[in-house]
Amino acid sequence: MHGHIMAKRPRLSPVNVVKRYRWALEHRNWTAKEWRQVIWSDESKIELLQSPSRRICWRPRGERFSPQYVAPTVKWNGGNLMIWGCFSMSGTGNLARVEGIMDSRVYQDILADNLPASITKLSGRRPWIFQQDNDPKHVSKSTVEFMAARKWTAMEWPPQSPDLNPIEHLWWLLKKRIRMNQRPADISQLWTACESEWRAISVEMCELLVASMPERVRDVIA
Repeated sequence: MHGHIMAKRPRLSPVNVVKRYRWALEHRNWTAKEWRQVIWSDESKIELLQSPSRRICWRPRGERFSPQYVAPTVKWNGGNLMIWGCFSMSGTGNLARVEGIMDSRVYQDILADNLPASITKLSGRRPWIFQQDNDPKHVSKSTVEFMAARKWTAMEWPPQSPDLNPIEHLWWLLKKRIRMNQRPADISQLWTACESEWRAISVEMCELLVASMPERVRDVIA
Protein backbone atom coordinates (compact mmCIF):
# COMPACT_ATOMS: atom_id res chain seq x y z
CA MET A 1 0.00 0.00 0.00
CA HIS A 2 1.12 3.56 -0.73
CA GLY A 3 0.06 6.95 0.58
CA HIS A 4 -2.19 9.00 -1.70
CA ILE A 5 -4.22 12.19 -1.48
CA MET A 6 -7.84 11.18 -0.88
CA ALA A 7 -10.21 11.73 -3.79
CA LYS A 8 -13.04 14.20 -3.19
CA ARG A 9 -16.67 13.87 -4.18
CA PRO A 10 -20.03 15.16 -2.91
CA ARG A 11 -21.28 13.34 0.15
CA LEU A 12 -24.07 10.95 -0.84
CA SER A 13 -26.71 9.79 1.57
CA PRO A 14 -28.31 6.36 0.99
CA VAL A 15 -31.41 8.16 -0.32
CA ASN A 16 -29.34 10.14 -2.83
CA VAL A 17 -27.58 6.96 -3.97
CA VAL A 18 -30.96 5.39 -4.76
CA LYS A 19 -32.17 8.50 -6.61
CA ARG A 20 -29.02 8.61 -8.73
CA TYR A 21 -29.34 4.90 -9.52
CA ARG A 22 -33.00 5.20 -10.52
CA TRP A 23 -32.24 8.22 -12.69
CA ALA A 24 -29.48 6.30 -14.44
CA LEU A 25 -31.77 3.34 -15.06
CA GLU A 26 -34.38 5.64 -16.60
CA HIS A 27 -31.79 7.10 -18.98
CA ARG A 28 -29.67 4.05 -19.75
CA ASN A 29 -31.25 3.59 -23.19
CA TRP A 30 -30.94 7.22 -24.24
CA THR A 31 -29.00 7.67 -27.46
CA ALA A 32 -27.33 10.72 -28.96
CA LYS A 33 -30.75 11.70 -30.35
CA GLU A 34 -32.21 12.12 -26.85
CA TRP A 35 -29.12 13.73 -25.31
CA ARG A 36 -28.97 16.20 -28.21
CA GLN A 37 -32.25 17.69 -26.97
CA VAL A 38 -30.84 18.64 -23.56
CA ILE A 39 -29.77 22.20 -22.85
CA TRP A 40 -27.35 21.98 -19.93
CA SER A 41 -27.01 24.87 -17.49
CA ASP A 42 -25.19 25.84 -14.33
CA GLU A 43 -23.49 28.68 -12.45
CA SER A 44 -19.78 28.99 -11.75
CA LYS A 45 -17.45 31.34 -9.90
CA ILE A 46 -14.52 32.72 -11.90
CA GLU A 47 -11.62 34.17 -9.94
CA LEU A 48 -9.59 37.09 -11.24
CA LEU A 49 -6.28 35.48 -10.30
CA GLN A 50 -6.65 31.80 -10.94
CA SER A 51 -4.00 29.62 -9.43
CA PRO A 52 -3.73 25.84 -9.48
CA SER A 53 -3.75 24.20 -6.07
CA ARG A 54 -0.26 22.88 -6.80
CA ARG A 55 2.51 24.21 -9.01
CA ILE A 56 5.75 22.31 -9.50
CA CYS A 57 9.15 23.84 -10.24
CA TRP A 58 12.74 22.62 -10.36
CA ARG A 59 15.12 24.67 -8.21
CA PRO A 60 18.54 24.40 -6.55
CA ARG A 61 18.81 23.77 -2.82
CA GLY A 62 18.41 26.87 -0.69
CA GLU A 63 16.48 28.78 -3.39
CA ARG A 64 12.94 28.05 -2.19
CA PHE A 65 11.96 31.71 -1.80
CA SER A 66 13.84 33.14 -4.78
CA PRO A 67 11.35 35.17 -6.88
CA GLN A 68 11.60 32.93 -9.94
CA TYR A 69 10.56 29.92 -7.86
CA VAL A 70 7.65 31.50 -5.98
CA ALA A 71 3.97 31.54 -7.01
CA PRO A 72 2.58 34.88 -5.73
CA THR A 73 -0.82 34.87 -4.03
CA VAL A 74 -3.35 37.62 -3.42
CA LYS A 75 -6.03 37.61 -0.72
CA TRP A 76 -9.40 36.51 -2.16
CA ASN A 77 -7.56 35.88 -5.46
CA GLY A 78 -8.14 39.51 -6.47
CA GLY A 79 -11.91 39.18 -6.56
CA ASN A 80 -14.30 37.03 -8.57
CA LEU A 81 -17.53 37.06 -10.50
CA MET A 82 -20.39 34.60 -10.75
CA ILE A 83 -21.63 33.57 -14.17
CA TRP A 84 -24.51 31.53 -15.58
CA GLY A 85 -24.22 29.65 -18.84
CA CYS A 86 -25.79 26.93 -20.92
CA PHE A 87 -24.81 24.69 -23.80
CA SER A 88 -25.93 21.69 -25.80
CA MET A 89 -24.49 19.31 -28.35
CA SER A 90 -24.88 22.15 -30.87
CA GLY A 91 -22.50 24.51 -29.06
CA THR A 92 -22.49 27.12 -26.32
CA GLY A 93 -25.53 29.25 -25.53
CA ASN A 94 -25.69 32.58 -23.76
CA LEU A 95 -23.38 33.50 -20.90
CA ALA A 96 -24.71 35.85 -18.22
CA ARG A 97 -23.04 37.76 -15.42
CA VAL A 98 -24.75 37.43 -12.05
CA GLU A 99 -25.08 40.77 -10.30
CA GLY A 100 -25.31 40.64 -6.51
CA ILE A 101 -26.69 37.66 -4.63
CA MET A 102 -28.40 35.14 -6.86
CA ASP A 103 -31.85 34.36 -5.49
CA SER A 104 -34.93 33.00 -7.25
CA ARG A 105 -35.86 36.39 -8.70
CA VAL A 106 -32.39 37.02 -10.10
CA TYR A 107 -32.31 33.47 -11.50
CA GLN A 108 -35.65 33.95 -13.23
CA ASP A 109 -34.48 37.25 -14.73
CA ILE A 110 -31.39 35.51 -16.11
CA LEU A 111 -33.51 32.76 -17.65
CA ALA A 112 -35.95 35.27 -19.14
CA ASP A 113 -33.10 37.28 -20.69
CA ASN A 114 -30.94 34.41 -21.92
CA LEU A 115 -32.75 31.08 -22.31
CA PRO A 116 -35.04 31.99 -25.25
CA ALA A 117 -32.12 33.18 -27.36
CA SER A 118 -30.12 30.10 -26.38
CA ILE A 119 -33.01 27.82 -27.36
CA THR A 120 -33.24 29.48 -30.76
CA LYS A 121 -29.50 29.07 -31.31
CA LEU A 122 -29.11 25.55 -29.97
CA SER A 123 -32.39 23.84 -30.82
CA GLY A 124 -34.23 25.93 -33.39
CA ARG A 125 -37.57 24.22 -33.91
CA ARG A 126 -36.45 20.87 -32.49
CA PRO A 127 -37.85 19.62 -29.15
CA TRP A 128 -35.67 20.53 -26.18
CA ILE A 129 -35.50 19.90 -22.45
CA PHE A 130 -33.81 22.14 -19.90
CA GLN A 131 -31.36 20.77 -17.34
CA GLN A 132 -30.68 22.46 -14.01
CA ASP A 133 -29.58 21.07 -10.67
CA ASN A 134 -31.60 21.08 -7.46
CA ASP A 135 -30.30 24.34 -6.04
CA PRO A 136 -33.10 25.94 -3.94
CA LYS A 137 -33.42 28.91 -6.30
CA HIS A 138 -33.84 26.52 -9.25
CA VAL A 139 -36.66 24.51 -7.69
CA SER A 140 -38.39 27.17 -5.59
CA LYS A 141 -42.14 27.53 -5.96
CA SER A 142 -41.82 30.84 -7.79
CA THR A 143 -39.26 29.43 -10.26
CA VAL A 144 -41.42 26.37 -10.95
CA GLU A 145 -44.41 28.65 -11.62
CA PHE A 146 -42.22 30.93 -13.75
CA MET A 147 -41.14 28.02 -15.97
CA ALA A 148 -44.61 26.49 -16.12
CA ALA A 149 -46.08 29.78 -17.34
CA ARG A 150 -43.65 29.66 -20.28
CA LYS A 151 -44.18 25.93 -20.83
CA TRP A 152 -40.51 25.20 -20.32
CA THR A 153 -39.81 21.57 -19.44
CA ALA A 154 -37.07 20.87 -16.90
CA MET A 155 -35.37 17.50 -16.68
CA GLU A 156 -35.70 15.65 -13.40
CA TRP A 157 -32.25 15.74 -11.85
CA PRO A 158 -30.74 13.51 -9.14
CA PRO A 159 -29.28 15.27 -6.07
CA GLN A 160 -25.53 15.70 -5.56
CA SER A 161 -24.68 14.85 -9.16
CA PRO A 162 -22.23 17.35 -10.67
CA ASP A 163 -20.45 14.35 -12.23
CA LEU A 164 -23.48 13.86 -14.47
CA ASN A 165 -23.50 17.42 -15.80
CA PRO A 166 -20.99 17.84 -18.66
CA ILE A 167 -21.04 21.62 -18.23
CA GLU A 168 -18.71 21.12 -15.24
CA HIS A 169 -15.99 20.17 -17.73
CA LEU A 170 -16.87 23.20 -19.81
CA TRP A 171 -16.30 25.47 -16.79
CA TRP A 172 -12.90 23.85 -16.29
CA LEU A 173 -12.07 24.46 -19.95
CA LEU A 174 -13.23 28.08 -19.78
CA LYS A 175 -11.02 28.81 -16.78
CA LYS A 176 -8.08 27.10 -18.46
CA ARG A 177 -8.55 29.15 -21.65
CA ILE A 178 -8.68 32.39 -19.64
CA ARG A 179 -5.52 31.43 -17.75
CA MET A 180 -3.68 30.61 -21.00
CA ASN A 181 -4.97 33.32 -23.35
CA GLN A 182 -6.05 36.31 -21.25
CA ARG A 183 -4.51 38.71 -18.74
CA PRO A 184 -7.49 40.46 -17.11
CA ALA A 185 -6.46 43.21 -14.71
CA ASP A 186 -9.85 43.76 -13.08
CA ILE A 187 -13.32 42.22 -12.85
CA SER A 188 -14.58 44.12 -15.89
CA GLN A 189 -11.78 42.72 -18.03
CA LEU A 190 -12.37 39.27 -16.53
CA TRP A 191 -15.99 39.36 -17.71
CA THR A 192 -14.87 40.40 -21.19
CA ALA A 193 -12.40 37.50 -21.17
CA CYS A 194 -15.16 35.08 -20.10
CA GLU A 195 -17.38 36.19 -22.97
CA SER A 196 -14.56 35.91 -25.51
CA GLU A 197 -13.34 32.48 -24.43
CA TRP A 198 -16.89 31.11 -24.03
CA ARG A 199 -17.68 32.00 -27.65
CA ALA A 200 -14.40 30.39 -28.75
CA ILE A 201 -15.31 26.95 -27.37
CA SER A 202 -15.85 24.68 -30.36
CA VAL A 203 -18.98 22.77 -31.27
CA GLU A 204 -16.79 19.67 -31.48
CA MET A 205 -15.91 20.01 -27.78
CA CYS A 206 -19.58 20.36 -26.86
CA GLU A 207 -20.43 17.29 -28.93
CA LEU A 208 -17.68 15.30 -27.23
CA LEU A 209 -18.89 16.20 -23.74
CA VAL A 210 -22.54 15.36 -24.40
CA ALA A 211 -21.52 12.17 -26.17
CA SER A 212 -19.98 11.03 -22.87
CA MET A 213 -23.42 10.83 -21.20
CA PRO A 214 -24.13 7.14 -21.97
CA GLU A 215 -20.82 6.20 -20.35
CA ARG A 216 -21.56 8.37 -17.30
CA VAL A 217 -24.93 6.66 -16.91
CA ARG A 218 -23.35 3.22 -17.20
CA ASP A 219 -20.77 4.14 -14.55
CA VAL A 220 -23.49 5.17 -12.07
CA ILE A 221 -25.33 1.89 -12.65
CA ALA A 222 -22.10 -0.08 -12.25
